[in-house]
Amino acid sequence: MKTETKDQLRAKIENLEERNANLIKAHERIRGELVEANQKLHECQAADPEFADKYKVVDPENAYWMENAEALIEISTGYMFDAEPARKRVCTIPIPLLMNDWRWNSEKETREENDARREKALSESFDIPLPEKRQGRSSSRWKNFTTMEVGQCVFVNTREEANSLKIYLLRQGMKLATRKVDDQIGIWRLPDE
Repeated sequence: MKTETKDQLRAKIENLEERNANLIKAHERIRGELVEANQKLHECQAADPEFADKYKVVDPENAYWMENAEALIEISTGYMFDAEPARKRVCTIPIPLLMNDWRWNSEKETREENDARREKALSESFDIPLPEKRQGRSSSRWKNFTTMEVGQCVFVNTREEANSLKIYLLRQGMKLATRKVDDQIGIWRLPDE
């Protein structure tokens, strides 16, 4: 049996690589032609009433919603990446534009003008004031202690209560010190330096 030389193997490899590259190009060309032919077939079938079940042609009364939808949700059987015959479209649901002129038209206005218009539309539509941010769940429990004078002291029974009150008063800008006295914990207001 005759073994091939190194040069012969390299030449054979180059020929096979070139052949594979040509086959890949031909495959892409044929695939493109198939996609184009399928698209033309689908367009023709969609126009034919006989294929209405397959294409779920939109009733003229509902055509407005399909044309003026913000987005469309397609519901179908099978998996998204299945071949065409395996997937069957059940329906397409239009998501309507909820506000007129919501989209940005770059010919009519700048991005800033669009943002301002949308912000105004939202504020007029909902006009719900933003509630004040609450600091902690029991902040109203300690409100009476915000009037503490420098040198005054408050006693609480548990370390949890002391920590909670101290955190609340620190958030109010007070300087504090805590000490354990007998079975209670005292919190003193210190001078603000």
